[in-house]
Amino acid sequence: WAQLLNCVTGVLSPAFAISVTGGTLYTDSTYNYRVFTSNGTLTVTGGSITADILVVAGGAGGGQSAGGSGGGGAGGVLGFASQSLTGSYSLTVGGGGAKATTDGGVGSNGVNSQFGSLTASVGGGGGNGGYSISGNAALGSGIKSTIGSRGGDGGAGSSISSQTVV
Repeated sequence: WAQLLNCVTGVLSPAFAISVTGGTLYTDSTYNYRVFTSNGTLTVTGGSITADILVVAGGAGGGQSAGGSGGGGAGGVLGFASQSLTGSYSLTVGGGGAKATTDGGVGSNGVNSQFGSLTASVGGGGGNGGYSISGNAALGSGIKSTIGSRGGDGGAGSSISSQTVV
C-alpha cells in the first residue's frame, strides 16, 4: 500500500500544446491525477491548467506500552480548489513518524508536506505509550496518561491491572 501524500487533480484544457509532468499520472473518465509519494516537481508548460490540490502530511508513529499504546495522529490535510497552474512547483512530501521503541515511549511526529508556496500541512503528533495503574476501580472509558504531541494528536494508551470496570 503506497501512502498517498500529495495529489494534484485537474482537467487539461483542450489545447494539445499543454504538457504536465511530474509524479505518477492516473486518469479516470473525468480527471487526470498527478500523485507524488516522494519529493519532486510538477511542471506545466505550453499554457496553464486549473487544478484542485490536496496536500497531506505524514502521519505519526504510535506509542509503546506493555498494557496499551496510543496510536499516532493523522497528518494534516489541506485542500486548494480551482488553482491556476503554470510553470514549475516544488513539492515536499512529509514521511510518517517512527513508532516508539521503549516502554512508555512517544512515537515520532509526522513530517510536514508542501506544494509550491501553498501552506504546508502539519505532520501528525506521536502517540503516547501510557502507564499502569493497580488497585483502583475505573469508571467510564478508561484512563490515559499524558497526551501525545500536537498536530493530529495520537492520544495515549493505558494499562489497567486488577481493576473493576463498570
